[in-house]
Amino acid sequence: PLLIVWVILQIPKIMRMFSMWEGHVSATDVGAATYAKVVFFTLTQVFFVSAISSSLLEQLQAILDRPILIVDILAQSLPTKSVYFINYLLVKAFLSLAFELLRPFTAVSALIRRKCGPKHQTEKMKGEPWRGFNKLQNPGGLALPGIQAHMCLCFMVTFTYSALAPIAMLVTAASFGVSALVYRQQYAYVYDPRGDSGGTFWPASAQYAMSINIVSLVVIIAVIGAKQGFAQMGLLFPLLVVLVLFKAYHSGAPLHVAKTLPSRICV
Repeated sequence: PLLIVWVILQIPKIMRMFSMWEGHVSATDVGAATYAKVVFFTLTQVFFVSAISSSLLEQLQAILDRPILIVDILAQSLPTKSVYFINYLLVKAFLSLAFELLRPFTAVSALIRRKCGPKHQTEKMKGEPWRGFNKLQNPGGLALPGIQAHMCLCFMVTFTYSALAPIAMLVTAASFGVSALVYRQQYAYVYDPRGDSGGTFWPASAQYAMSINIVSLVVIIAVIGAKQGFAQMGLLFPLLVVLVLFKAYHSGAPLHVAKTLPSRICV
């Protein structure tokens, strides 16, 4: 999990480069495009690929002959992966949040700028990065795409394992609680709020959360079906229909308040 966490921490930077190449005209649009890419990568790579990787390699030829077999593999593999996801979330919560509070990379960046940067600077130069190195007084904005993508992964683990391994919910609850405390403190007292997205992330986050809920329910139905629990499957199908209808309603009637709600008010 430690190596996976380190790789995931680099993904927002890579996806931001791709989003900038797409030609978006504002930093908010770049952030929204980055957010979508990071969410997709995190859910597919960390959740689904990690869940079926070992079985996928063992039965690759059978899957190529019958692609529908991947549903059975997912249904058999997911219940056994709860410990892996618990370890991942624990490492992510405590390691990344510890680095967020201590900010060692920011301190090193400021030290390099102080020792190697230009000695005589104009007022404009003092407020801008030098070769990518910032001062401690210029922390920039909070990296919302990566943070919210991790929250989406927590949603996925919570919704899926609420029925398969309920103890995982205690870990995700702790992750949400600690993350809320840390990021509220950092946003209020450390990061520059002037780069606020204007609330454009919140409707997207709500849409992603509902989509994740639907996908999680489909996964639970597949797991129950693999265990021949057809009566339980029948009881879950009405819930699936309700979720799909609610998502369709929400897509047609977006939250107008959230579209212009600054992050500082949410904090």
